[in-house]
Amino acid sequence: MAEPLTNTQAFEEFLEDKGGQAEQPPPLHFDYIPYSEFDSLPAPEFLIDGFLVSNAANLIFGASNSYKTMLAVDAACSIATGRDWQGERPIKGGPGRVLYIATEGRNGVCRSRIRGWMEHHDVEAELRQNIEAFRGEIFINEPEHVDHLISDLIAKGGEYKLIVVDVAAGTISGSESDDETAKAWVRGIQNLIEHLQTTILVLHHTGWVDQTRARGHTHIWGSFDGRFKADGSSDDLICTLTVDRIKDAESIGFFGFRLDEVRFGTAGVETTLVPVLDESVQMPNGNDARLGTNMKALVESLDEAIDQNGQPSPGFTGMPTNATVTTVGAWERHTLPKLPQEDDRRKRQAFKRSMKGLVGKGWAKCHGEYVWKTGK
Repeated sequence: MAEPLTNTQAFEEFLEDKGGQAEQPPPLHFDYIPYSEFDSLPAPEFLIDGFLVSNAANLIFGASNSYKTMLAVDAACSIATGRDWQGERPIKGGPGRVLYIATEGRNGVCRSRIRGWMEHHDVEAELRQNIEAFRGEIFINEPEHVDHLISDLIAKGGEYKLIVVDVAAGTISGSESDDETAKAWVRGIQNLIEHLQTTILVLHHTGWVDQTRARGHTHIWGSFDGRFKADGSSDDLICTLTVDRIKDAESIGFFGFRLDEVRFGTAGVETTLVPVLDESVQMPNGNDARLGTNMKALVESLDEAIDQNGQPSPGFTGMPTNATVTTVGAWERHTLPKLPQEDDRRKRQAFKRSMKGLVGKGWAKCHGEYVWKTGK
């Protein structure tokens, strides 16, 4: 059996095969950073301090009705107009152009949310032109679509400070859980950042089961430099934004907002909601937005359902073995009379939304038809 080659011998044989000599190594194919340059590598910069990482991909994720779009519109309009975000965090470099890609409810985002924000803040007409919306359909996992968008924006003068993607799923052709599709979508986002020198803000939904992260492939989830979780209560008109991750920087931060209804338009009959920082909006136990009216009713009703319809846990995988559980149906029956909605259909819709929120916040857990309290 032949002796294995040493590294030097293997290198010499490689060079001989390539027609080279050991004393004349071939040119390198890639670029390498020596340790002596590590301290000069750039630290992360922020387009909005402590919020959006500049020239990078950022994510706001949350369940439906967590006011992700309101928060994105607020950030986008602040960047377009150069107004300090929430009156206290300056926009790096002042006002700049913004492209809003709304794949859900585009007309409402443009006609109501953005216009309402601009009129509420009495923004001069010239600065309002800094924000525009994408009309039509684009798939960021399709290289040709990305190339065309880059070409278009350069032809329109480039210098877009922010591109908002609301929501991610609307810009993906195919399954967001597919490995190749997810990798192609991430490459598309990175190409936009690199060629346009822009910042990206993506909105994405959480899953039904795991609300601690955005749904879809882990490659998408892990690709963002900044991740922020949105929670909201439509009963109390509040929402929160919690820092989940800021790559290479301190990943700690929390913003609480009340949502003020504002009127706008020539007749003053159109309305929208505008987020306003409010320190009184806090998270109990340090990790959840306070509960709204519907959720409070569900918490109270879960106690009743367990007391009156409880049973020993069957101990299936993923379930506690020594807890008292009840069924989702029993929980719903105890809850519906307590909800303020006018008819049973809306009550059931409210129950499902609030149940999803409570499970996501960790107040309760479900396994099939069974539900139980977490002791939170």
